[in-house]
Amino acid sequence: MSKCKNNQAKKTKSKDVDTLVEKFPLHLTNKQITLARNLQREAAKVWNAACTVHRTIYIKHHCWLGEGAIKAFVKGKFGIHSQSAQAVVETYFEACERTKALRKQGYTQWRYPEEALFHRYLETAWHHPQRTGTNTIQRAWQAATQT
Repeated sequence: MSKCKNNQAKKTKSKDVDTLVEKFPLHLTNKQITLARNLQREAAKVWNAACTVHRTIYIKHHCWLGEGAIKAFVKGKFGIHSQSAQAVVETYFEACERTKALRKQGYTQWRYPEEALFHRYLETAWHHPQRTGTNTIQRAWQAATQT
């Protein structure tokens, strides 16, 4: 049995669904730009914390934490909605898995995610408001646009 809590085998997700992504220009006011930058900074803090905790636990206890353990660690500790924080952690683990797979194929120039670069800004993922209800990002956005 592993020394680390929540270090279980990751369940594989079905990838049978195509996702349509649209990009469109936003015309934001200065207040909205400031708010968006603050949210990106918070997302970067989540990334750096996930990277730091992931590597520190391995160095001290010689076991890798699972995605669920890191999600539990970052939950409620940052100024973004919990789903956005979870999306950042998922992106971090996807990068680790992709790098591991590419290195096995012989692409040794690929490097694992590092916190040494200290991301200052990271794109924030927010979900459709009708599905998730009012969240922190929406409340912050409404407060910024009302004043």
